[in-house]
Amino acid sequence: MTPSPTWARFQGELTSCLEKLVELYRQAMREDRGDYDWSVRVKSATLGQINEEIPPQALLERVRQGTHRQDEALLEYDLSWLGQAIEGLWVFARLSLAGSTAPAALVHRIDFAEEDAESLLNADFEEVNDERSLDEE
Repeated sequence: MTPSPTWARFQGELTSCLEKLVELYRQAMREDRGDYDWSVRVKSATLGQINEEIPPQALLERVRQGTHRQDEALLEYDLSWLGQAIEGLWVFARLSLAGSTAPAALVHRIDFAEEDAESLLNADFEEVNDERSLDEE
């Protein structure tokens, strides 16, 4: 990730970094109750299944019960909440484990309005297909 003046770093034990992430999440949700939420995409088997989507609080609870809770980690997050595109996601925080250059997790925005629009498009598509199948009978 390219260093930016709007990105902050928090370094500590893995549980401390995830506690910070959950604190940031709660603060952001209090300040802006838009049609979106956050999700964490797991990128390291240390945290769970690769490409698994999990809420920040659930990941924290999982790590608290695991053997890697005291591992050193680094949380980098965008103070402006604008984020950047990484791997097709709009990412505004990433978690790295000590000794690794690849992210262990990407924190990204889920926009419910887009999901609703996609589901409506799918419903329209299915409706058209249903009408076509009736015409063929």
